[in-house]
Amino acid sequence: MGMESQLDVGTTQKAGAGRSTQRLTAAGVAALLAKAGAECAAGKAIKQTKHADGGGLVLLIDTAGRGYWRARYRVRRPDGSLAERMAGLGAASGPKAVSLKDARTQLAAIKDDLGAGRDPVQARHVRKHEQAVVNDGTFAAAYRSWRDNNTDWSESHSNAIKVLFENDVLPVLGRLPVASIKTPVIVTALTGIKARGSVATAHRVRRMIGAVLDLAIHDGLLEGDNPAANAGLRLGKPVKKRQKALLDFKELGAALRAVESSRMTPAARIANELLATTVQRASNVIRAQWIDFDLTSDTPSWTIPRPELKEKDEDRAIHRVPLPVELAERLRRWKLYDETKSPYVFPSSDTADGVMNEAVLRHGYRRGLGLAGKMSPHGWRAAFSSIAHDAGHPPDAIRAQMDHQKGDATKVAYDRGTRWEQRLVVMRWWWDELRKARDGEVIEFSKGRRARKAA
Repeated sequence: MGMESQLDVGTTQKAGAGRSTQRLTAAGVAALLAKAGAECAAGKAIKQTKHADGGGLVLLIDTAGRGYWRARYRVRRPDGSLAERMAGLGAASGPKAVSLKDARTQLAAIKDDLGAGRDPVQARHVRKHEQAVVNDGTFAAAYRSWRDNNTDWSESHSNAIKVLFENDVLPVLGRLPVASIKTPVIVTALTGIKARGSVATAHRVRRMIGAVLDLAIHDGLLEGDNPAANAGLRLGKPVKKRQKALLDFKELGAALRAVESSRMTPAARIANELLATTVQRASNVIRAQWIDFDLTSDTPSWTIPRPELKEKDEDRAIHRVPLPVELAERLRRWKLYDETKSPYVFPSSDTADGVMNEAVLRHGYRRGLGLAGKMSPHGWRAAFSSIAHDAGHPPDAIRAQMDHQKGDATKVAYDRGTRWEQRLVVMRWWWDELRKARDGEVIEFSKGRRARKAA
């Protein structure tokens, strides 16, 4: 029996036409994405839209103006009814964008699988398995397969994992056949990490090695129990370190003055100001893109797409962050000054992904500013949370600003709709106090838990 009786490709056809027609062009895709991006940059709320190319290929543009390719096809159930499926083919925008031509090539591969009687999802899994076999079934091949399987990682997270494995794991395990790996050899890799005082990192790497081997077991490359399961028994308990942070405005003001008078690059100084005034994660700051900023409205803002954030729950929407007018003006001047015309706010020609390395900020704090053991880039979040809570500001507004909302989807959606005005009040207070502290005007607040204890 042919596959046609089980699987059927969804197509988009013109009225009266006998076959599907391609409806998109490369220029048309670029125009759609540019239009959506411009509207987002102007602060307009846009709806998610779908644009059919024919044959089941769809360009999806989300509410942040980002494009994604999807392939639509249908599976015939045992009872004869049809069930529609949607396969992701990659992003249509951003640094790893898949072109219209490549998306059509992937769609053609799905059709080939259907025509040959193969389920496209299963066929893709088989091809990955076959590739691992071609690569001799080594741990290095299994690691690459695991990385490729985690398509939702941010680029910074992916790069951090790559560094850990290339420095600490692959030199020990990389050339070994997965089927030959036993617990003691994993312990050898982890002991090297522990020896330099990184017990927490050793535990984290053990979990990641376990995830690699779990996938290898799933793919049939390894039988039996996962040898990484008990490899951390002698590592000891990691000592939890709190992020270093200054916790009063006088010290924070001194830190801001020190940054502006330091030898840090202009990009690093502006990145630090964005970090301090928005209290977002450093990884989001250094990877910020111009398309996500509204710098011209009465209330400037930075909208961080959900896939770029630590909390990637689809029930949460994009994260909109207010900006002080002073910073918005500085960013506008910075954009004019930047001759690279990069989509990134803080571009760099010295890194593989084209953005400033987060280590520039960390090293600047430790060495350039002499804040080792006192303050880190992440410390602005800790400082804001502690001081704002002690000053009596609404906890839900503070958590919403930091993208720390808790609760079910209904509560999170409610917070998104009602906390904006509260967040503006909190952040304008924060900006005013930082400015006063930076300029030498420190005004002590009189309410909150800490003040009451002092009394």
